[in-house]
Amino acid sequence: MTSNFVLKHDQKKQLETLLELLPVLKNELHFAGYQTTGKARLFARIEQQYEALKALQLTLDNIDPFAFDINQPIDLLKGIKFAEEVYHSDAIGHCQVELINHDQPYGLENLLNQIDRAQDWSSCFDMLQNQPRSWLISFSEQLGNNKSYHTLCQIELMRLIGGYAVVQNADSWYWSSENKVMIPRVLEHIALLIEHDFTDAVDKEMTLSILLRVKAKLEAI
Repeated sequence: MTSNFVLKHDQKKQLETLLELLPVLKNELHFAGYQTTGKARLFARIEQQYEALKALQLTLDNIDPFAFDINQPIDLLKGIKFAEEVYHSDAIGHCQVELINHDQPYGLENLLNQIDRAQDWSSCFDMLQNQPRSWLISFSEQLGNNKSYHTLCQIELMRLIGGYAVVQNADSWYWSSENKVMIPRVLEHIALLIEHDFTDAVDKEMTLSILLRVKAKLEAI
């Protein structure tokens, strides 16, 4: 089943704004005496619309975001834009960071859930191979840690990105009896990183400290 019954972020904000403004308008009409004059119909109409909007909001809050099929979730995932940090500096050296969020038709978790339902990870991972490294890193940072497919994606990103940008948090990934069989792959990657020829002593000490901690925790799992 395909459904378009999904409100975008700006539409939800508009609904919330209306629900805030209508009670204020009702109070203004009350003090103006609209309830006791011939214009009472307007007051009743506003109250009716307010109750209808409250019911709509309650319905939307109870909708399972994963209950609907999404057409071409892999293509939508390919085109997703992650939040960006834009730095602004003034003439005297002060710097401010602005976080720019992009409006998306579907959230990342919605798309991943649809791909998992179809078990189309092979096609998904083929798509990831052509994505920019910066996009892949952002993808890794946005993944949750409460589903097996989160860990499946992290392991693929570990392979594509290399280095320890992804694997440094591997001990916090979602590990269960279903996916613990993949831990040796992560440990093998960590072992290669530990043997890396570091050129900076400080970088070596910090990196090895992280990798050895992750390695020990994964081995305990």
